[in-house]
Amino acid sequence: MRSHQCEVNYAGSSGSMERTLIKDMFKRSISKYNVQYHYYIGDGNAKVHKALLDDPPYENVEVQKIEDVNHYSKRLSNRIKKIKTQNKNKILQDGLKIGGAGRLTDQHILKFKMYLGKAIRENLGNLTNMYHSAQAIFYNYYSTDQDPQHQFCDPKWCKYLQDSDTYDHGQHSIPRTCMDIVKPAFDELCSKEALKKVVRGGSQNPNETFHGILWHLVPKHRYASGLMIDIGVDLAVILYNDGYKKLRDLFQQLFNSCGYYTNHGIITLDTSKEGDRQKFFGRKRTQKVNEQQTHKIFLDNDDNSSNGEDDESDGYLYSIRSSDEDAYEPGGDDLY
Repeated sequence: MRSHQCEVNYAGSSGSMERTLIKDMFKRSISKYNVQYHYYIGDGNAKVHKALLDDPPYENVEVQKIEDVNHYSKRLSNRIKKIKTQNKNKILQDGLKIGGAGRLTDQHILKFKMYLGKAIRENLGNLTNMYHSAQAIFYNYYSTDQDPQHQFCDPKWCKYLQDSDTYDHGQHSIPRTCMDIVKPAFDELCSKEALKKVVRGGSQNPNETFHGILWHLVPKHRYASGLMIDIGVDLAVILYNDGYKKLRDLFQQLFNSCGYYTNHGIITLDTSKEGDRQKFFGRKRTQKVNEQQTHKIFLDNDDNSSNGEDDESDGYLYSIRSSDEDAYEPGGDDLY
């Protein structure tokens, strides 16, 4: 029986019906495919995992959960935003509030998410390096000229390690009173124990892509019979895997022919899809250049990145997509 390499990737809500369906999917894997699913990729919702632990689908096997990298990195920003909101009117030990110019801004929180996702993706399979990169995010901003904390930093990008004599932490660091308040969020998600959930890497984007095709064929907000759903799922599988051109073979098998206009329409749809692919890659290239330029601005002129709390939500940084979950691209993952 094949088992150790099998993974399940699902996406969606985790209501009681979804939990039941996923459990059934695990339990029938042996009878249908002679395999066991030992891992599954999911988001932050723990209900499915708990259901699989409470009622194991296999004997002497504990199904393990792999966190979606995009959801995981976004969780850090959500935790910090929540802490900031809860303490927005609190006067800290240095006599100032947590937010505002020279304090913890929403732009900093955005950077934390970007850097955590980068730390995970660049160190897949290496828990120690991933842990060091994740810890470097906090301590790089926690450092001061009097007490530098760069033990986790990488000399490739850390300017202090490149030239400790001339480096000015005032350009880059966040007041320690602010960082102390959000430290629990880093402790929760950047520990070795927590990072074990993402050390293998994983993304739900292929599922989201497939769902986008399926819901286009059988919209969720409209009633559809079981037959229509079955047809929609079958067509979605064909379009996801092989594109519209595969429909020619289907029509040939069903009707022994494929009409001129049908064939012309299929070619047009596939051509349109190829155009969308090129646009997608163009956006990705532009995004990468923008992110590189943005990172350079963050490092070179960090203290001028925000003039005040009122400017945070209106900054151009929010137009930059830092990871795949920020703007879902139908057909995104199947382009690679």
